[in-house]
Amino acid sequence: MTVAARSNLLDTSDSRPSLIGQKVCDRYLVQRRIGAGTFGTVYKVVDLELSDLVDGYVCRAMKVIDVADPNPPRIPPPGYVNYRLYQATREVYYHQLVSSHPNIVTLHESFIMANREEMFLILDYCAGGDLKTCINEKHNPLVGDDRRMREIILQICGAVDFIHSKGVVHKDLKPQNILISRNGRKAFLCDFGLSTDTQTSTYGGGTKPYMSPGKESRLTCGASIDLDRRTPGQTGVLLSPASGCLDFRHHNLEYARALAMGQRHTPQQKIRQIHHELR
Repeated sequence: MTVAARSNLLDTSDSRPSLIGQKVCDRYLVQRRIGAGTFGTVYKVVDLELSDLVDGYVCRAMKVIDVADPNPPRIPPPGYVNYRLYQATREVYYHQLVSSHPNIVTLHESFIMANREEMFLILDYCAGGDLKTCINEKHNPLVGDDRRMREIILQICGAVDFIHSKGVVHKDLKPQNILISRNGRKAFLCDFGLSTDTQTSTYGGGTKPYMSPGKESRLTCGASIDLDRRTPGQTGVLLSPASGCLDFRHHNLEYARALAMGQRHTPQQKIRQIHHELR
């Protein structure tokens, strides 16, 4: 139920005006930027209201989403000013729907301030980092620790199973969207910006290296893909902690087509062993 202190989820380059040092809603004191992406920025903030009630600082993560849409790619549904605002509202809706699970980042509140074209999401904060950062560390603490690895994988599976029980499909499962606690014992699913409640999609959402080859090639051709909650298309995400790399590690379409035709690399012995134990 936390947001990572150090994350590869977002590109740290950001041309937007910084909020560091400012107070938002006279409650959240912005300390530093965690990262930035195409449509928003994430900050570490201090919740001054809660900090007054306890002996010490209460830190949160504040995700600021740009809802201005000068060049809208799509026509928004009735009742929305633009499509980007609609997307941000959907993210909040789906996240709130599943926020109660112990292995999903908690969304505390969301709001739009007057005279600002931004939506603010207040989430729990974690200093443990995301799974990709953990995997990329020189000494990956998960490699060689089968018990901890199994715990992390089962927690991810539990969170995904929970959101599916609520009728939600995440659509962007990847190590960057899985956060790890400071002690490395707990995992938390985050970022519901691409989530949906439909069974099929022709919209090319997601991250290609983590998509199963069949889905990637169908999206590239413009065909609809099945978002069945029982498809094993995210195996690469679950095996990343074991292997220290991606299961679908090449970006180019030619390689994806080769994979789809069965010309795949043989999994490492360690991956086969863990996969067998978890079944």
